[in-house]
Amino acid sequence: MLTKRLILAASMTFLAITWGVAPSPSQAPGYYGTPDDSSAATIRRMCFKLFGKNWDRPAPLPTVEHLVGADPFFVVLTDFHAGYQGQKFGPQIFMLDHSRQKAAIRQINALQPSFAVHLGDNTWAWGTWPLERYAPVARHALELLGKLRCKLYNCAGTHDFSHHHIPREFDPRFAEQLHARREKFRKFFGDDLYSFEAGGCRLIVFNDALLNTGQPISEEVMEWLESEVAKASRAKVTFVMSHEALFLRAPDEEGGLKNRKAIPEPARSLLLEMFTRHGVDVVYSGHNHFQFANQYRDIWMHTLNSVFMNRGEWLTIEGTAGFFPNAAQRHDPYKLGFLVVRVRDGKVHES
Repeated sequence: MLTKRLILAASMTFLAITWGVAPSPSQAPGYYGTPDDSSAATIRRMCFKLFGKNWDRPAPLPTVEHLVGADPFFVVLTDFHAGYQGQKFGPQIFMLDHSRQKAAIRQINALQPSFAVHLGDNTWAWGTWPLERYAPVARHALELLGKLRCKLYNCAGTHDFSHHHIPREFDPRFAEQLHARREKFRKFFGDDLYSFEAGGCRLIVFNDALLNTGQPISEEVMEWLESEVAKASRAKVTFVMSHEALFLRAPDEEGGLKNRKAIPEPARSLLLEMFTRHGVDVVYSGHNHFQFANQYRDIWMHTLNSVFMNRGEWLTIEGTAGFFPNAAQRHDPYKLGFLVVRVRDGKVHES
């Protein structure tokens, strides 16, 4: 299976995007807190020192001549996190202008891919919100993403839908809540379980927050996935996409049912076995706001960074010491971006 594809750009760096507006004192946050003038000044000085005078300017677009002849040729992005004017939570300094997200859209349009797949967290809303609160944020996200000149496929994320909920026993009230959240997501962003073909490849997108719920929907999702990956066994390349990764460091890592960073057990082991048995080639995910990759047997698993904001402190939480202060990691423009994927002669190329 490894000979079936060739992964180029071993560093797996994203196309770097930056934002065009430096933080202003009137917009600066601590982080999820009250705006603070000293925080803005500190962030500006730190970013200037680390990244030079162009830290707040759009990065140049790489050459794309090498993309000619790929089929399919598409873009994967994640964690767009659109807010709305006057939002009272989150890093407001980047909510009001959305310049990072707009920069990503401009660059994707310049590349002219056949389609794009967004791996979840279109918004800063929560799927648990009532419709009247959820709707304006969702509409604003769709307005921004509507600037893309290619077809967009969406995946449900923790903000668009919910975190994992793991009741121990069947709960009909919770089953109703999941159904209502799915209807709300579908109203704005489309289906949360679907597949499609492109250039002889099969792409399967699923809502991982429906797993491990203790409700009938979890079994239904696993049955649907089993059927889809089985049908894709003859595809040139099979891609599976979800919001959360199957694991961060190792398939047997701890984390338990309340793990918020990767798909927890027992679904993790079931999916790994299923994907291996049916010859899935690539699994893409987001959620963590930093980029990493794993090779599990013949499956290439790549977790993408956000187009919007880094989360360097998650690496520290997982036991990996950070080289820069937390604020610098969050605002490092060279870690932000999206992934360009092209398939030529049955081989996957990433850049």
